Amino acid sequence: MTLGTSFVIGLLALALSGFVLKKYYVYIIALPASAILFVSKLLPHEKATTVFANPVFISVSATFTLSATLVKAAIPIDYPSNCLDKAAKLALSCGEFPARRVCRFYLGVDQ
Repeated sequence: MTLGTSFVIGLLALALSGFVLKKYYVYIIALPASAILFVSKLLPHEKATTVFANPVFISVSATFTLSATLVKAAIPIDYPSNCLDKAAKLALSCGEFPARRVCRFYLGVDQ
C-alpha cells in the first residue's frame, strides 16, 4: 500500500468517525476532508469538478436542502400533502368541473 492510499484511507476513516459521532455538522467534516484531498493532489481537478455537471447531483442536493429547510423551520413533513388534501376537498365542494376531475383523480374519489 502506497503512502497516498494509506493517507486517503486514514482521512476517510477520520471523516467516517466524525459522521458517526455527530459532534459537528456534516459539512464541517466533509468540506475540509475534500479540500485536503484536492490540495494534496490526490483528487485531480477534473474528477473533483465533473460531479457538478451531473443533473443527479443537483437534484439530490436540492432534495437535501429542501428537507433540511423543512426540518429547521419546524414544518411537519406531511404539511404539504395535508394542504393539497384540503385544497382538493374544497375544489370538490365548489362544483367546478375541471377542478373536480383533477381532485377526483388526486383523491381517488369516484363521484
